[in-house]
Amino acid sequence: MRYDGEIVKVAENIRSNPRWNRQTYPFETSADGTIIKLKTEEWFRVALSHFEQEEWLINADYVRIIAWRNKTVDKYNQAIREGLYGKNVEQLVVEDRLIAKKPVFRSLPGGRKREKKIILNNSEECKVIEAPKMNYNEQYKWEFYQVKVRTDEGGIIELRILTEEAEEKRQKRLKQLAKRAIEEENYAEKKKRWVMYFELDELFDNMAYAYALTCHKAQGSSIDNVFLLVSDMYYCQDKQKIIYTGLTRAKKCCYVG
Repeated sequence: MRYDGEIVKVAENIRSNPRWNRQTYPFETSADGTIIKLKTEEWFRVALSHFEQEEWLINADYVRIIAWRNKTVDKYNQAIREGLYGKNVEQLVVEDRLIAKKPVFRSLPGGRKREKKIILNNSEECKVIEAPKMNYNEQYKWEFYQVKVRTDEGGIIELRILTEEAEEKRQKRLKQLAKRAIEEENYAEKKKRWVMYFELDELFDNMAYAYALTCHKAQGSSIDNVFLLVSDMYYCQDKQKIIYTGLTRAKKCCYVG
């Protein structure tokens, strides 16, 4: 069991009582300090102060924000980055922590055509260790960053991450390719269109910031200090499971907002 103290009792209550799938569990600060309830503004201030600690730079499991909705996670990832690096922070900087939204593939040296291996699994994390270099893809006319990162296992790899503007264009293009492939009736043409889709899908790496995570992405992790935004889960249809999952990521303390 990764968690301790009052977290154990509250987690068991949430897990075993069907009431907490219909209602949001009414968290209160526990006597042993393993659960701390805060108003959202104070909750974020304390979260940011944890990310400012030296411990965060050397221990990836020191602190994380956990929420339910992707847009909430995006909001707090940006807020933490601005708090750490300033309002006009670049898209990628040294020390940025990233998470793979999909597996990252690379071609095998000497391998058969389109034979690839996974160098970073889905939800695997890494840290930017050098200032990113801007590059340009001639085929699509898109700018992208060459980013050297260190994985949690100690491996050094280079990622290809599009600028935010170019990534929006790629996602639009991928949707178009998928739609055409699905609608195509000729087998040979359908296969060709899917090949085009996957080649573009794997050409650049689909990464996100990892200061804040969804409960789904946080599954399996064990974090010293979890900042759980329960207020984000009010309309969740599966709040019992989601809140239980978020709460039980905490090893030492869960700060509830």
